[in-house]
Amino acid sequence: MEDPPTDNAPIGPDAEIGLDLPNDDNPADESGRRDPTADAEAAAIEHASAERQRMSLAALVFGVATFISRIAGTAREIVTAALFGVGTQLSAFTIAFQIPNLIRALVADSALSGAFVPVFTELREKGETERAWRLAGTFITIIFMVLGPLSLLCALFAPQVVSLFVAEGKLGTDGFDLAVTLMRIMLPIVVIFALNGLVVGILNANDRFAAAALAPIAWNMVILASLATGLALVPRDNVIYFYALGVVVGTLAQFVIPLPQLRGLGGTLRPHANLRDPRVRQVLVLMLPVTISLGLINLQQLIDTLISTHVADSWFRNAGVSVNAGPSILDKAFRLYMLPQGIFSVGISTVIFPVLARLAARGDDVGFREHFSRGMRQILLTLIPSTVFLLVFAEPAVQVLYQHGKFTHPQTLVVADALRGFAVGLALNGATLLAIRAFFARKLTYIPSLVSVLTLVANIALDLALYRPFGVTGIALATSLVNVIGFGTMYLLLRRRIGLLGTTRTLGVTGKAIVASVAAGVVSWLGFQAVEAIAPSSVTESVVVFAALTAATVIFVAIYLVGIVVTRLVTADELRSTLRRRRRRGK
Repeated sequence: MEDPPTDNAPIGPDAEIGLDLPNDDNPADESGRRDPTADAEAAAIEHASAERQRMSLAALVFGVATFISRIAGTAREIVTAALFGVGTQLSAFTIAFQIPNLIRALVADSALSGAFVPVFTELREKGETERAWRLAGTFITIIFMVLGPLSLLCALFAPQVVSLFVAEGKLGTDGFDLAVTLMRIMLPIVVIFALNGLVVGILNANDRFAAAALAPIAWNMVILASLATGLALVPRDNVIYFYALGVVVGTLAQFVIPLPQLRGLGGTLRPHANLRDPRVRQVLVLMLPVTISLGLINLQQLIDTLISTHVADSWFRNAGVSVNAGPSILDKAFRLYMLPQGIFSVGISTVIFPVLARLAARGDDVGFREHFSRGMRQILLTLIPSTVFLLVFAEPAVQVLYQHGKFTHPQTLVVADALRGFAVGLALNGATLLAIRAFFARKLTYIPSLVSVLTLVANIALDLALYRPFGVTGIALATSLVNVIGFGTMYLLLRRRIGLLGTTRTLGVTGKAIVASVAAGVVSWLGFQAVEAIAPSSVTESVVVFAALTAATVIFVAIYLVGIVVTRLVTADELRSTLRRRRRRGK
């Protein structure tokens, strides 16, 4: 039997992002006396409405900041594609970066933040603000005590570590040595990311999202500046070292920028050594399954990279690209795949996470279910059209963004195919992120960990089954299939824990969003073909493709908006109201 809707609000974007709920203007009985129960209900409704409005504004601010950050990140990817193409140098960099990134995921940044925020929030909800800040300071000390020596150890044994993630002889001696050197350069980001995760966790727990969302812009701009400096100072083949240095300096900038936002939060962040506080142990206990969960996700990406180095040389030769291009093909496709997720699902999940943590701390399961299901529908309404757009326009999108300098047309084709493989599972990947945050908010961190073990095993099996017949594209497709397994499992487990999640309503929104997205994809593809057909022969191909893709994007968005009105996901008046409100907030 299907789940009933979780609330009576109208289906549509305004309902999803926080319209005011209906209000009873006369909560009095026939004698004229006010009913205390009605007053309490009215207050609860007003609080829920205010909470949704605050979430809506926070999501908008975070979304705009993240959008700007993603644009800066796309600019970085365009520049690195033109400088390095997809070959030995960029593959070595990809492997070198993913190793400290895995360490970061295992013991720092998101893992620490995911375990720390619920405990920090609970202490503040109970009025123990000073203790909450001492707890944060203690983890500064722990970060330096644990991650500093661990990074040095990895630097010492860098050749042995890199060899674990590269097929023997695949990168060649020069490529392998380059990966080792680049890894050693970038290892300091482990400590910096951990400190950044702690700061961002505190800010998110206090509903301060803008600075942390804008900080990655500095990360990307520092990298671009570092690349420009390298081009001016050293031969082209050595610019890759400036890329690695830019990552380290950019990470430091990303950490420093949000620090002023800690002022006025009722405490001071400074090192402490209160290691005997039971709350320290609680965070560490919670962190272990979070580490397993998030770490396995990143390990999965590293395993994908490893298997891409085992793809037959004949596959690369038939595609017209370097036999060492596997890791960089996956990386370039993955960056575009993450663009809509970073703009939409990451923003929604980040904003909802502290709200879910507060609701869990209060024992408000009804509010928890309502906010979770609303967030789920928001993600699906944005990522389903993103999926269709990437499937339809993968090749022209890659061509417009990447096909410059050393990035050739054959490289465009293989990256586009990998992008389509990733895109199949985009919506479910975004939904999985929200489900993970829901478990973290309830301190049920071991459940995503167990699911991550399941998906890791499934990912390895699917990689091995698909990489031989489909090459690098098969590895990307395996990731999408794993998203189906992971999300389905977590959704069922979450439903068992907290009750009905409005499945019927969510499926209705999903079906209508698919119909609107497919219609938008068909019409916009026809528009793309029309622009290419009428373009003067004197105009270069790159300009024609850019113009056609721009026109197709506008058509796609317009048709999708019309589609969600026609399918009654939202009325025209609601859509106009939403757009007007967002324009006012943007000002």
